[in-house]
Amino acid sequence: MPSMIDHIVIVDQELDILVEQATSAGFTVIPGGQHAGGMTHNALIAFRDGSYIELIAFIEPEKRSTHRWYSRLWKGGGLVDFALLSGDLSSEVKEIRERGLEVPPPEGNGRLRPDGERLEWQSSFTQVVVGDSGMPFLIEDLTPRSLRVPHETRDTTHPNGVTGIAGITLLVEDIDASAAKVAAITGNELNDVERFAPGIAAAKRSIVGSGTGQWIVIAQPDMSRVDDLDDGGLPAKYLEKYGHGPFSAVLTTGSKSESLGPASGDEIDAELLAGSRLRLA
Repeated sequence: MPSMIDHIVIVDQELDILVEQATSAGFTVIPGGQHAGGMTHNALIAFRDGSYIELIAFIEPEKRSTHRWYSRLWKGGGLVDFALLSGDLSSEVKEIRERGLEVPPPEGNGRLRPDGERLEWQSSFTQVVVGDSGMPFLIEDLTPRSLRVPHETRDTTHPNGVTGIAGITLLVEDIDASAAKVAAITGNELNDVERFAPGIAAAKRSIVGSGTGQWIVIAQPDMSRVDDLDDGGLPAKYLEKYGHGPFSAVLTTGSKSESLGPASGDEIDAELLAGSRLRLA
C-alpha cells in the first residue's frame, strides 16, 4: 500500500506570484526547476514529515496543452491534485488492479533542478484529466527521494509553524463508487464520518499508510444547496465548477494530527495560493 501522502499540487498562472504569496503566508519556499518536456516549472514547500506542497505553473500558459492540469488552470487554478508515495510502483499497480480498480502502468518523468541535478521518478495516474474521478496519482522515486524533496532543517522550517500534511478532503458525486476506488488505492477500509461540514451530505475517511496519521476524506456535497450563499453552498458550487477532486487540505503545526476536515484550525488567507483552502491543525 502507499506509505504516505507525498505531496499536494497547487497550480496557477504565474509561478513567481505563487511563490510570493506562499512566502507571505509564512512558508519557506524552495526553487524546484523545470519538468521534462519543458511545459511546466515548480517550487516546493517542504515539511518535516517528508511531505510537501508543489507550486506549479505552465511556462507558456497561453499555449494550449493536453497536460492533465491545463484545463483546471483556466477554470481558476488552486488545489488541483495530490500524490501518494509508493516504494514499488509496479507491484502497487498490480495490487490495486487485484483490488478491483484498473490503473495504468507506471510512466517515467523527471525534473532538472536549478543546480543542474536531474531527478527521475515514475507515476501512475488514476485519472487522465483532473476532475474526472478526483483520485490521487501514485509516485515512486528512481533517483534518491532526498534529491526530489528538500529535507534540510532550514528548508523544512516555516515561520507559520507548519510541519506536515494531515490530510485532504475530496469532493465526489457518488460517495459509494468513490469509496471503492479510494479503498483500492490505499488498501485501507473507509469509515463513515458523521456531521463532517456544512453542505456535505455524506463523508467517509481512509487512513493513508500505516502510522502516519494522514487521511483522505471523500465527501459528497448536498447539491440542493448549490444556490445557497452561505458556507453550506460552497461544496456544491465547487463540485459543479471543477468536478471531482481536492477541496481542502489540513496541515499540521506540531505532532501528528488526525483532525478532520475543513473545520480544523485557522484558515490560510483564501486570497493567497489561487484560492486553495488550507487549514492549520
